[in-house]
Amino acid sequence: MTTTHVFQDALGYTFVVKERKDGTAKWRKTIYKSLAHARRAINRWAEGGIEKIK
Repeated sequence: MTTTHVFQDALGYTFVVKERKDGTAKWRKTIYKSLAHARRAINRWAEGGIEKIK
């Protein structure tokens, strides 16, 4: 089972991260060690930073 997290950046773009039950997170076909790692990767990609919306 996966949990879906939705983040939004300052420009209004949304990012969907799937957190898997083994603790890893998937965003854009890349698997990260944890949700925090995926969130950091998105923050680097999104200039203004991101905010959790769901």
